[in-house]
Amino acid sequence: TASSVFKVPLTPYNLDKTREREQERTRERERESKRARERVSKSVTQRVRQKTRSKRERERENHNDGERRRRTRNQEENQFSSYPFDTMSSALSVKAPRLFRSEDMELLQLVISHDVAHDTVDALGHLGVLQFKDLNPDVNALQRNFVAEVKRLDDMERKLAFLEQQCNDQEIEFEVPHMSPTDDCEVETQFQAPNSLAALAALEQELIDLERDAMQMNVSHERLERSIHETIERIHVLGHNQEFFEREVGMDMYSPLLQDSDSSALGMITGVIEQGEKMDRFQHLLWQVSHGNVFFRYAEIPERVVDPLTGVLQHKNTFTIFVQGGELHQRIRKLCQSYAANVYDVPEENNERLALLNHLREQLQQEELILEKNTQQRDALLRDIATSLVAWRVRITKEKSIYHTMNLFIYEPGQKVLIADGWCPRDRVEEVHETVSRVARHTGAGVPVMCNPVAHTETPPTHFLTNKFTFAFHHIVEAYGVARYKEVNPSVFTLITFPFLFGVMFGDIGHGTIMLIFSSFLIYKEKEFLQMRLNEMVDTCFQGRYLIFLMSLYSIYCGFLYNECFSFPLGLFGPSGWLPPPPENDPTICPPIDGNQAYTTQDLTHVYPFGVDPAWKGVSNEILFYNSLKMKMSIILGVTQMTLGIILSCYNHVYFHKRAQGSTRAHIYAIFFEFIPQLIILLGIFGYMSFLIVYKWTVNWHEMQCQCIPTPEFDGMDCSDTKNTNKFFAPRLLNTMIDMFLSPGKVSSTDTVFWNPTQHLVQVVMLLLVVAAIPVMLLVKPLLLRHDHKKKETMYQVVADEVGEEEEFDFGELMVHQFIHTIEFVLGTVSNTASYLRLWALSLAHSELSTVFSELVLLFCLKRWSVAGPFIGFAVWAALTFAVLMIMESLSAFLHALRLHWVEFQNKFYYGDGYKFLPFNYERLLNDDED
Repeated sequence: TASSVFKVPLTPYNLDKTREREQERTRERERESKRARERVSKSVTQRVRQKTRSKRERERENHNDGERRRRTRNQEENQFSSYPFDTMSSALSVKAPRLFRSEDMELLQLVISHDVAHDTVDALGHLGVLQFKDLNPDVNALQRNFVAEVKRLDDMERKLAFLEQQCNDQEIEFEVPHMSPTDDCEVETQFQAPNSLAALAALEQELIDLERDAMQMNVSHERLERSIHETIERIHVLGHNQEFFEREVGMDMYSPLLQDSDSSALGMITGVIEQGEKMDRFQHLLWQVSHGNVFFRYAEIPERVVDPLTGVLQHKNTFTIFVQGGELHQRIRKLCQSYAANVYDVPEENNERLALLNHLREQLQQEELILEKNTQQRDALLRDIATSLVAWRVRITKEKSIYHTMNLFIYEPGQKVLIADGWCPRDRVEEVHETVSRVARHTGAGVPVMCNPVAHTETPPTHFLTNKFTFAFHHIVEAYGVARYKEVNPSVFTLITFPFLFGVMFGDIGHGTIMLIFSSFLIYKEKEFLQMRLNEMVDTCFQGRYLIFLMSLYSIYCGFLYNECFSFPLGLFGPSGWLPPPPENDPTICPPIDGNQAYTTQDLTHVYPFGVDPAWKGVSNEILFYNSLKMKMSIILGVTQMTLGIILSCYNHVYFHKRAQGSTRAHIYAIFFEFIPQLIILLGIFGYMSFLIVYKWTVNWHEMQCQCIPTPEFDGMDCSDTKNTNKFFAPRLLNTMIDMFLSPGKVSSTDTVFWNPTQHLVQVVMLLLVVAAIPVMLLVKPLLLRHDHKKKETMYQVVADEVGEEEEFDFGELMVHQFIHTIEFVLGTVSNTASYLRLWALSLAHSELSTVFSELVLLFCLKRWSVAGPFIGFAVWAALTFAVLMIMESLSAFLHALRLHWVEFQNKFYYGDGYKFLPFNYERLLNDDED
């Protein structure tokens, strides 16, 4: 046992043994130093050899290492027991990338000697992979073990903030440390913590001295400035008084005033007061107080002067008041004081006034010279301080974070050890072991730091590894809620679906190109912006630069699908399939479907190669066509994304069932009696509608109407009859879906999409499955869990007695929760599908706004004025496009895409009730002021 930890009585024998141990430790440190030098030498040799190896050998080594790691991961995955459901789960248990599920977390317990606790926590802060738990949750913050050290550092931080404020007030620049949270850069040398507590004590004394010197200089500086401002005002007062006496009194200040009065009772009050309303009120009140028994004169000071008391630059007047009587004299002085007028005494004799005026002018020159030297000295002191402010700020921040962290530990005063628990990614545990061992060797601690994994039943924090590309997408998801530990991370799918849905609403080649240029500029200037401290709005755009880049690409892609560039149609993929309207009553042309058709064609098999045929732009039925197309497209995209969300919920249940190792069958029940009914409800209604939309697109209803092609259903029909020809009109899917629920088993001929007997049978089966799935989802899972609980109630009671706890099972609460969940899903299926119609609405609004700006502004000015029209029209059009479409519309599309992911997609499988892994990390503390 080390004597530095446990108290051992000192005897001659023990003293000799202590000396021997100290000598042995010295020899051991020398041997360890020698071995370290040998390891460094060996490491350098290996690096040299590795650089000289061929590329093929290095690739073979990397491949073998990868295979080894892959085999290890597969062994960890296969450690779970086999269950009846393993056949299905094995198909879904492919090892996912780290972004797909949280990193494996391990709970470590550290037993640290008090002597090396500071250095150990400091080293772990540099490593930044351990999130410590608060083992003293019931202890008040003011009663923790290291509160004195924290208060001491708080005081040092206050002194440092005072010095920083002084530098800012004098506009002395100092470097502010900044590291980007998306960078993988290592901690630089300037951010190293102090080597010993003696250095911290020296820093504390230095801050005390610097604060005292700065405060003394500030006090003397303020006194000098106040004296200078008072001297300036007195000079103006004396100057104006001298002019007054020379002009009106003839050098004798009392001769015209006294006449027959006693000159000994006459007094003079001179001073300075602010111009304007205050001067008027002062003069009015002066006459009221004195009843007119005063002689009052004032003069304006030509330039603005600084008030000695407030330090504000003001326009002021000098005033002179002659008053008779001591009581009235005191009343007027109090009046001057109440109006913040600065009163100065003036000598009665002319010679004394002139001498005082000259003396004040010399004094003013001396005070200005002293003030200049004082300012130079203060600036020199602050410039010296500014060179060390960054290092001091980092040092104090680190020390404060160390003691805050140590306050989370359990402290055993008798054994002088601290016990800490912390979460760490499983693949970084070895680094923690190496770090604490290195600290113990470096400090020569007699007792090594013990670091062991701890069995636990707690939910670990969630930790996803991100880079600068996935950073923005991951934070979009985490703004909704942090993922539960090991549940599917929606960021994997948000990488594609979010910018794609944005592109659907913002689809335009021109607008997408502008956004692409902006995002490409942010990416090109990435290294420069990382070294700068940007304002909040610019920094938000910069952090999401890759998100904006993908949004712009998908906007351009959807713009090609719509064949629109600033609302102008583009024929980039070949000629249009539509021709101008033919002459009326032409028997060779098929009659139009409705009276609004502006184009027609004889080639009914023509399909535009890519996207929408540009001939639809500008025709009378343009809105009808685009409404139908984008509305149906929105439904299909919504059903597809919601189906993906439901499938991911099944993936979650499979994974958590394997992790539970048979302790509960809740996830199995959720798969069969939640996942499958949910899939039936969604696909039985809106999945079927999406099928009808796609099927309707594949049939040429115009050709059927024109040529009256016979089908098995219409066999023997007289095609020359126009009443029968109308039966080939394209069916209205809205009527079909309404009749499916209101008139089950009946399909009218006008609503027939495919063969009537088949459609009738399919709709009846779909409706029965949907109706049957609702009670299954509502009742089966709670009843089965209740049955399992009753079946194992005795075993649960035995286990509860052993661990001192009783397992709770509230069937009523479970039933209420399942009822709410079922109602929410059934109603949400309709509302969420309708919510995806915002894709249609936003896309149509964007296109129509762009058309209005182009036609009513740009083209109007081009047609109206021949010379100035192009310039005025383009300027107004560009301003409206940038302000309304590029800023307001892009923000609107972003927010709607965000809502579709948070509400319609993520609520199908994402709980978002976890807590984020926030390790004790110096880099994060230095860059995040909130932490």
